[in-house]
Amino acid sequence: MNDLLQSVLDSLDDRFKKYIKEKLIDRGDCIVRIDKDSIYSVMEFLKPTFDFLIDITAIDTSELKLSGKSEGFDIVYQLYSTLKNIRLRIKSYINKDQKVRSVSGLWKSAISLEREVYDMFGIEFFDHPCLERILLPENFESHPLRKGYPLKGIGERDHFPRVERAD
Repeated sequence: MNDLLQSVLDSLDDRFKKYIKEKLIDRGDCIVRIDKDSIYSVMEFLKPTFDFLIDITAIDTSELKLSGKSEGFDIVYQLYSTLKNIRLRIKSYINKDQKVRSVSGLWKSAISLEREVYDMFGIEFFDHPCLERILLPENFESHPLRKGYPLKGIGERDHFPRVERAD
């Protein structure tokens, strides 16, 4: 592991030790699992080092028998430092109906990323400037990346208008 990344992890450990659930290296990626209530504080602490929020996504863990968790999600933040060329993945488990504080005040890229997570998984972010669907119509009632969503959909393709192309 990079010495610089190790120093970031050490300072993170010093400041947020009681909120850190796990630290591991998986195929060269550094992953830190934290408590849900500390997401914003940890991200605010990491912002000066990691100037680029690459992605926010989620994993529906509701049907993972081995996880030992109730219905919920792992929310995943991918961070990158363009100046130091280091990456860090922050994960946190949230229950199905819990809300997460938006990090859009720290990284502007979070505005659209959080909207996508909301649209596809139904995870709500409070303090978000414009939390509404970004990929699906506003009247769409489901969240397609949840485990309970049928593989063939729920007939939504039947209701989209068909556009004929002129040759």
